[in-house]
Amino acid sequence: MNRLRNVFVVVAGLFVAGVALGGQAETNRGFRVAVELADGSRIIGTPALVSLPVQTTYAKMDIPLGEIVLAKVENDHEHIVLDLVNGDKLKGVLTLAPIKLETVFGDISIGIELIKSLRVYRADTPLSETRKP
Repeated sequence: MNRLRNVFVVVAGLFVAGVALGGQAETNRGFRVAVELADGSRIIGTPALVSLPVQTTYAKMDIPLGEIVLAKVENDHEHIVLDLVNGDKLKGVLTLAPIKLETVFGDISIGIELIKSLRVYRADTPLSETRKP
């Protein structure tokens, strides 16, 4: 009986771990971002991150990508203004390391100081739509 219980616990643990890992990978691939750089160029790819960490005057928040329409980095390359899906705006300090993107050219890493804005799209959005400013 104990052996059967141990096998059940191991199988249940593997199932939970698989769901957790699968869910994270699915979430990462659920979005595409178009990053406009300070030099005017634009890079489109799948981000490695699932949220943007923002320190506001009230609290540190992790804003899920699904809630963001547009993130505009201000001239100091530290402050950010987020346009959210519900129409609200959120202003704060971006506390983020370089953004890693999976692109058709390979994996790249973009420093925050190079980013002018970041627009979030669902992964099923046609590429022609992501090219619009």
